[in-house]
Amino acid sequence: MKMLTLRGIKLSSKIKNNYELLESHPRTAQKILEFKDPLSGLNQFFEIHDNATEHELDAGILALTGWLYNKNCCIKLGDLDEGIIIIPTSAKCLDIVNDKP
Repeated sequence: MKMLTLRGIKLSSKIKNNYELLESHPRTAQKILEFKDPLSGLNQFFEIHDNATEHELDAGILALTGWLYNKNCCIKLGDLDEGIIIIPTSAKCLDIVNDKP
């Protein structure tokens, strides 16, 4: 786990000047979006293969969360000194994806 953290820090330092970096928590986002099963929840928006790993499903949830962030349907939690994470505001955010009024 330490190696992954160090790798993440190294990668973020290389790209943070050109991109807005976001941090989130896939399990929290999954609960807020009311995905009882991440595979069936994500299949509403992406084509996910049936044998997707937990990491692939997490990536899909986080991609959807990032998209919702760009649609102003997320909140930021934390503080600048400790770190900020974004999470969707509610499952109603998914109406934006489905183009529902």
